Amino acid sequence: MNRLGIACSWISAILLLLPVWTGFAATPFAPADITVTETVLSGDVDPIGANLTTIAGGTNFAINNHVWNSGFEPMVVRKFIRIDRAGGNWFEWDSFGGPGYWNLAWTGLLNGAAVRFYRIVDANGQPLSYANGTDMNATAGADHVVFLGESRIPTPSVQYPEGGYIANDDRDGNTDNDEARVYIEDSGLGLRFGDYAYIKLKTNYIGPETSPPDLRQNWQGDQPYLTATTGQWTGAIVPHPQPVPAALDF
Repeated sequence: MNRLGIACSWISAILLLLPVWTGFAATPFAPADITVTETVLSGDVDPIGANLTTIAGGTNFAINNHVWNSGFEPMVVRKFIRIDRAGGNWFEWDSFGGPGYWNLAWTGLLNGAAVRFYRIVDANGQPLSYANGTDMNATAGADHVVFLGESRIPTPSVQYPEGGYIANDDRDGNTDNDEARVYIEDSGLGLRFGDYAYIKLKTNYIGPETSPPDLRQNWQGDQPYLTATTGQWTGAIVPHPQPVPAALDF
């Protein structure tokens, strides 16, 4: 068959299929017909929360799953926030649910974390007004960023019995300790509205005590990272012998 014959054959085939294709696409914007019945097609489906970000799965999988697949390495939790209120050795924020993560976290979650602080300043190195502390998006006069310093969120001690990461509410039956605030070991950084805080915690374990009481009661124990599918072997994560190589300190 010559080239003209081949071309004619292809054109004929396309013309024959065209009515079929256009039939499928004739009404692409037609409304769909949805039927609601009392028949349950699939049970035990996890509810989906609006605050699960990019973690795949329903709420039973994702709630308080703060680390997205750490593999065999230590878990590293990183949090970048802007400060709404601050004192000599503490700061608070409201975005992303604040320290309590929309009531999903509890006191102690990021105890021991390192915190680095930054500030946007004008050409003279002075802090921005942010509309007199009312609007973080009011960045008129912004010129560059300065590093304010680094500190650490305390672990439990005499001064901080529960550590420095405080996220309590009345779900523990006590309203006297209700607070959503993060304390740091150092004072004198002069933190203020609009400053940035970069929180980083590297740990091998985040315990159930860092979940609110109403979630903690459903804890079913630690699940092993490695599970034998055939029952012929088992595995577990164990701490690396000290000292840890510097190359692993990321």
